[in-house]
Amino acid sequence: MNKQLVKPDSHPILLAIDTATEAGSVCLYRNEQYYYSDWLGADKHVESVLSHIKDILKESDTRIEEVKALVFSQGPGSFTGLRAGCGVTQGLALSLGIPVIAVPTLLMLAEQVNTPWAFTLLDARMGQVYGALYKKDETDWQEMIPTGLFQPDQLPELPNEEMVLVGSGADCYAEQLRLISGKPIPGILPNKVPHAQWLIKIGLRKWQKGDVLASHEALPIYIRDKVALTTAERQRQ
Repeated sequence: MNKQLVKPDSHPILLAIDTATEAGSVCLYRNEQYYYSDWLGADKHVESVLSHIKDILKESDTRIEEVKALVFSQGPGSFTGLRAGCGVTQGLALSLGIPVIAVPTLLMLAEQVNTPWAFTLLDARMGQVYGALYKKDETDWQEMIPTGLFQPDQLPELPNEEMVLVGSGADCYAEQLRLISGKPIPGILPNKVPHAQWLIKIGLRKWQKGDVLASHEALPIYIRDKVALTTAERQRQ
């Protein structure tokens, strides 16, 4: 992936799309204001994304041609949801001739906590979780343990630092997470989910750094091997 050069703009109009889980959402940032809309149902993501984008464009009195970049959740998450979100992002960005900004799904969870460290966990179904460890420095979150697929009772060893567990994986598997590496677990920050408003906040920082991509690079990240195999199989059909 290659960074694209962007003109400095402290207040760009950005549009974010999150369809990584059952709950989908879109968010528009304009003049330091946030306009967002959400829905539930992975089977409706494609039609819902376009409909809800129209709603927030109307609410914010914004023309789609004014948007400077699209921010999207690149995964991990639902195969169907990620494919839908990336497809819409690619199509819109290509038609508008604008760049895209990729944000890991788990980073949206870290963005919601106030502790210096966050171990983010997303329910991956099949008795597993997606997890990544983030540390907050002076300006942004740094990934300390890369995104992986784990058994809830076999997470990697965590540093003895002030942190919380956050995300649906922590909510669903609280009992199995009771001990990590023989030590009591950090506290769990409950009921936190990915949402496009967090994509916008992260996307703004990436925009200022010039961390944007060409439209065709709006690609999902799949962690589970089984999903990757299914993708290859579908491409051969």
